[in-house]
Amino acid sequence: AKNAHRYPSSYRHPVINYKLYQRAQQRVELKRASDSSRTNLAKVCMLWAGVKSRLDGDPKATMKLFQQAVEIVRDVLKNPRPEPGSPSQSDIRELLAALLQNQGVEHLKQGRLRATAESFEEALRLMGNVLADIRAQPDFETLDDNGKDSRTAAKQISHDKSAIGLAYILMRLGETEKSIEKYGQAIAARREIYERRPTMLPLKLELAGHLGNYAQSMLWIRDLDTAEKLADESVNLFEDIYKHDPEKADYKRQYSTALYRLASIRNLQGRDGESVSLFERCRSLRQQLFEVSADEKNTIHLFLAEARVGNVERALELDHRLAEWEGKSGERHLERARGLAQISRFVAEPQQQELLALALEEIRKAIEDGYSDPFRLSKEPELEPLAESPVFLAEIARLQNIANDSSTK
Repeated sequence: AKNAHRYPSSYRHPVINYKLYQRAQQRVELKRASDSSRTNLAKVCMLWAGVKSRLDGDPKATMKLFQQAVEIVRDVLKNPRPEPGSPSQSDIRELLAALLQNQGVEHLKQGRLRATAESFEEALRLMGNVLADIRAQPDFETLDDNGKDSRTAAKQISHDKSAIGLAYILMRLGETEKSIEKYGQAIAARREIYERRPTMLPLKLELAGHLGNYAQSMLWIRDLDTAEKLADESVNLFEDIYKHDPEKADYKRQYSTALYRLASIRNLQGRDGESVSLFERCRSLRQQLFEVSADEKNTIHLFLAEARVGNVERALELDHRLAEWEGKSGERHLERARGLAQISRFVAEPQQQELLALALEEIRKAIEDGYSDPFRLSKEPELEPLAESPVFLAEIARLQNIANDSSTK
C-alpha cells in the first residue's frame, strides 16, 4: 500500500503487526471513522496480510484481509468524512490502486487469473485518473520537464506496473492481442522517460523489468525471436545495474532472473552452449544469495539453476530442503515440479521415471493447495519432460475446465 514501506521493519513482526491491526480498528471507532483512521486501518490490513501469508500460508485468511482493506477504502471514497490533515480524494484513489495491485498479486499466487486481471485493470484505471487529475492542475503546463516529472514520475511508475501486470495476465488468459498492446504502451512510456534521464537508476530498473516480463510472455507463446530481443536488452540493462552495486541483493537477484530467462530462450532455440553458459552465470549469483540467506525464495531459485546445469546431487539436496518447508503453497510445489522434471534429463532409468513421477506428484499437490493456472502448466519450458504424460495432460485439462466454468459465472 502507499507509504507501507515507511513502516519500520519491526512492524512486520507478527505480534507487533497484530497489535497495530487491533489499535487501527480501535482508532476508527474513536475517530468516528474519519478518512485518516479508515485509510490507516486499510494500510495496516495490507501489512498484516503479508505477515499472515508468510506465517501460516493460509490463502483464505490473507485474501480476507486484502478484501477488508479494499472495502474500507471503497467506503472512504463513497462516504468521505474528511478532517484537517485527511488524505485527498486523489491520494485515497492511489491507495486503492495499490491495494488492488497487492490483492491481484495474491490472486495470481493462487492461480486465479481472471480475478487477478480484474484487480489489475481497476488499479490501472484508478492510476490513470490520478495522473489525469495532476495534469489538469492549472499550473501543470507551465512546468518544465523536471517539474512535471517530479509530480508524475512515481505515479506513472505505478500506472505502468499495473499495465504490465495486466498484460502479463491477459497473455496467460489467451488474450494475446490485448496483452501485446498493453505491453507496448507500458514499455513505450518507460522507454520515453528513461531516454530523457538515462542516468537515473530506478528508471533503468523499471524498463529492464518490463522488458523481462514481456520477454517471458513471448517465451510462453514460443515467439522466440521477439523473446530473445527483449530478454537480451533486459539482461544488458540489469547487468549495468548490477555492476553499479554488485553486493546489493535485489540487483543480484534481478540480474540472475534475467540471465535465467535468456538461458531458457537459448535452450529452446537449440543454442545449448550459450544456454549452459548463461545458466551457470545465473547459478553462481544465486549461490551467493543463498549463502547470505537460505530462505525459501533463494532456495527455490538456486534449486532451479542447479537443476538446469545438471548438478543432480546438489539439486536433490535443495529439493529435500524445500520438501521440509511447512505451510500450504501451490507455488512451491510447482517450482519443485519444474526442477525435478529438469533433473530427470541428467539421470538414467529407473531414476528418471522416479523423478518424473515425483514431479507429477508435486503438480497434484500444487493443485490441491490452490494452484489453478492451466496456461502456465502447459507453457513452462522446465515441464516439457512431462509433455507426453497422460497424467500431466489430464491435470491441465482439469484445470482448464475449472477455469472455463469460473469465467462463465
